[in-house]
Amino acid sequence: MNPDVFSPVPIPEELRRFFRRAMAAYCDEPVDMPAQVRGTGYCYLGWTPSGRWQGIVNSDEHSFDTNEDGRVHLSGQVFDGAVNVRFSGVLRQIFLEFTALGQYEFLGLAGRETYERAVAPGPLLPAAFNEHLNAAEFSDAETMANALFSAAANVTPAKTAPDYLHDIVNKIEAAHGDVRFSSLIATVGVSERKARDDFSRIVGLAPKQFAKILQVNHAFEALISLGEKRLAELALECGFSDQAHMTRTFGEFLGSSPVRFAEDIEPTLKQFVGYSRQLNRDAS
Repeated sequence: MNPDVFSPVPIPEELRRFFRRAMAAYCDEPVDMPAQVRGTGYCYLGWTPSGRWQGIVNSDEHSFDTNEDGRVHLSGQVFDGAVNVRFSGVLRQIFLEFTALGQYEFLGLAGRETYERAVAPGPLLPAAFNEHLNAAEFSDAETMANALFSAAANVTPAKTAPDYLHDIVNKIEAAHGDVRFSSLIATVGVSERKARDDFSRIVGLAPKQFAKILQVNHAFEALISLGEKRLAELALECGFSDQAHMTRTFGEFLGSSPVRFAEDIEPTLKQFVGYSRQLNRDAS
């Protein structure tokens, strides 16, 4: 079992349009941590000033290695691809989790371009961004995070997503995915086809995929703190037709039954997936 090395860090107000969560690891001893990646519904901007992070997709179809490709990386949406990562060395790492439209607005890079991939941001980030990080000094997770926040705050946003997409995303998130896309576009003034195409391209997942991830992860988060509640009650509260529907969906999406997945969950996956519906803006 991997150690629990990641913890939430509060995001500054000026960056919350683009980023919804921040997770930081600051290890004093070397680690060697393989982990399977599951979808959270969001893309990530990662910085690894110390240690090594490797991302492997579909048996090395696409890969990223901080030792070879750079200390800053973008990790795209994941739905059902075979995605694995490895953390090793004296790990100092932080992930900024984009909002659903944040990668597009912050960098001008559509989510579809990074789907189930990890890539170097290259010219999308100004040279001053990397220079700031290279010169940064820090002594703990908070000061490391502040260095990245400071660099990000000086990046000029690249795009503005249509207002109607913000409205649709907000409503899907508010419903934890338990909503029909067709019911959300009746008043947005664009055709359903255009709305679906724009959503899929910019967010990086089709609306149905995005909603499914949010619904499953919401159920998983509730499952972690189930208490005396029965699975049948939990299933209905999370928008599944019954317990069998929830169990079947968990198996399809997470590869295991709800209870077994919760019992065997790795701490890293628990932080990123199990608590993906939580925002850490007020974390301390």
